[in-house]
Amino acid sequence: MERQQIFAGAVKDIVENKMSLRKAAAKWGVKRSTLSDRVTGKVDIGRRNGPPPVLTAAEEKKLIHWIKSMGRRGIGITKSELFKTVKAILDRDKRDTILKNNSPRNLPGNGWYKAFLNRNPSVKLGDVKKPDHKHTKLNQKKVDEWFRNYEMFISDHCLLDKPVQIWNCGAFGFYVQNKTGEVCGPSRTATDPLHQPTTKGKTRITVLACVNAAGGSIPPFYVFPRKKTPRARNQSVREVDGASCCFTETGRVETEAFQSWLADHFIPQIPEARPVVLLLNSNIAHKDFELFKLAEEHSILLYRLLPNGSHFLQPFDDSFYGSLKAAWSSAVREFEVENPSKEITQSNFAKVFKSAWQQSATTENIFAGFVRSGIYPIDRHQITRATLCQSVTLKDSRATRVIVDRSEKEQKAVITVRNAIIKGYDVFQVKPPAGLKLLVKKEYGNPYDDHALLLWLPKLVDIEESKHNIVIDDMREIVLKQVADLPMGNVPFVLSEGIYRCIELNLASEVTCLATGSPRDSFPPWPAEDERGCKSVIPADYSVTVSNQHLSAAVKLVLDAIGKMTENSVLKVEVTWQS
Repeated sequence: MERQQIFAGAVKDIVENKMSLRKAAAKWGVKRSTLSDRVTGKVDIGRRNGPPPVLTAAEEKKLIHWIKSMGRRGIGITKSELFKTVKAILDRDKRDTILKNNSPRNLPGNGWYKAFLNRNPSVKLGDVKKPDHKHTKLNQKKVDEWFRNYEMFISDHCLLDKPVQIWNCGAFGFYVQNKTGEVCGPSRTATDPLHQPTTKGKTRITVLACVNAAGGSIPPFYVFPRKKTPRARNQSVREVDGASCCFTETGRVETEAFQSWLADHFIPQIPEARPVVLLLNSNIAHKDFELFKLAEEHSILLYRLLPNGSHFLQPFDDSFYGSLKAAWSSAVREFEVENPSKEITQSNFAKVFKSAWQQSATTENIFAGFVRSGIYPIDRHQITRATLCQSVTLKDSRATRVIVDRSEKEQKAVITVRNAIIKGYDVFQVKPPAGLKLLVKKEYGNPYDDHALLLWLPKLVDIEESKHNIVIDDMREIVLKQVADLPMGNVPFVLSEGIYRCIELNLASEVTCLATGSPRDSFPPWPAEDERGCKSVIPADYSVTVSNQHLSAAVKLVLDAIGKMTENSVLKVEVTWQS
């Protein structure tokens, strides 16, 4: 029997049945002083002793439902997140509580937290495991457990045969940087390449995309960086029918932006069939209590992808995003050719982005991503041992292959990308001698590619003396020792992204390139001769040396980049081991 019912019965005995205070207190097992306060009206019958509660019983019930529902979907709520949620409820209603003098105002403390857990034994405080950002730490047991829980969740909501009600949401950042224009300088010299200073700042525009397992999608949602929402909305976002936007200070998807997307963009544009599962990553914006209530009201079930596993479980990452990024790069190049005096800004971003979106948001691309990730149809076996271990295979309709030759005792691995090219021979006019390893380094300030990589000739001391006088430019009669330690070409676009990330994350101890042929005009499937840096190319192989510990992550980065390339069919990746 609840406390309120006990006191109500005791008060009734005293008032209606004329029972004495002492006998009523003994009958109902309560203190006489406490019962006396209820009989005289000094204290409400249902009120507990001590200070008034911070939240009502109904509000606490909703919090418990939120915590338990999110936990079942793989999204744990931390103590600090619970405190902030309580504070938001109190601040919203401008409620005067015992927490009003706390700093910050209305923020609960440990005393309230312990009492909250005591009142609600169905939830408990658990250990929070720090997220592991190394994908190599994932194992079959964790993946099996996630798929088992996910399949049970989908089955419990009768969605196993309803792909149109299973959605995946992802945010993709695109940087807009001022163009540098062209510079003048001496022609046909062996000096360093010319550069022009560029603005250091970059504007990030986030595109929030959402697709379903049947291959459907809703229009993109743009998040523009701006401190205040302008009075006149950016009309260019309507380039794609149904697209819309919001503004945040950073241009990233924060809680309010995600709520705006869910309420004003996602809910109005998806089919009416319910419930709907919305697969998300671990972004803190997805944990918000008000967001959860909004989703529940519309029968939208938020479900978390496996932590640290979105690189192979996110349907977007497998096919859609690779296609989108490549199409965006092509759209940018086309815009620059057609508008040499203009820049891509917030006002025309959506117009340039339109063609990339239309090329990528195809039923085939979207459906393939769900199938390959095992999200729908649910297939745990799509995530093979090779995906989690050191032998990684690219699952792609095109012909990229990984050949592994492993010796257990050897400590270093070399990832070799064969049948590639060196770009820019028409600019640098340097033909490397056979067998000479070229060094691959970051190129800073490239306005066309954030992941640009330059190829450098070795220092003279690192070149065999017998090669010092080899002629590397017949027209200018330049020998190798004259241009040692200077740049001589570029890594192909998109492939450079994968190798760049290996360097940036300190996965690679060395990256080199070996020319496998003589300079020639660009040839299929490589870009046409009239594209930037592709008039003349040199056939070449690229090698990335990593430790066994970093092999899986490095291979994944390289293969992901290759998967986005139109030249994918000719490239072959090999992994060998060194002692």
